[in-house]
Amino acid sequence: MLVMNASSQEQSVRVYGSWFTFKPDQIKEMNEDKGLFLTIQCNYLGFVGLPDKINEDIDFKNSDEGKQIISNAKKQGIMNRIQYLERLKQNELVSLQRDIDRAGLKYDARLEMSSGMMKNLEELAGYKSKQQDQNQEKLDRIAEIEKLLGE
Repeated sequence: MLVMNASSQEQSVRVYGSWFTFKPDQIKEMNEDKGLFLTIQCNYLGFVGLPDKINEDIDFKNSDEGKQIISNAKKQGIMNRIQYLERLKQNELVSLQRDIDRAGLKYDARLEMSSGMMKNLEELAGYKSKQQDQNQEKLDRIAEIEKLLGE
């Protein structure tokens, strides 16, 4: 089974007693049980499965269809990661604000965020920024096509 780290961060994960490190966009061949563990239990880290044909046939991997399969898997992995980071952010902010309110204090919970959460926010901001850039490129391309069509 092929597993890809679709996130922009290096991920180190322990699977059944063995440690694995994946660089961003790295694809590794794994035995079935470890691959399923990563793609099901650790999908929040950006791990996604790819068909074995990607590894077996270089021509297929470099074909439009192969590139599309990899691109779609990467998008899914990034969406999984974004959802996880959003959940972490929300949970920490709600928890911190509740603690601040219980103490009878009046200030913004974001001032108390941990350094780990700040790192997660920076990663989330990177994904959001890239997503906005891609959306703007798409809108620019649509405007260019509409201009050519005289609309």
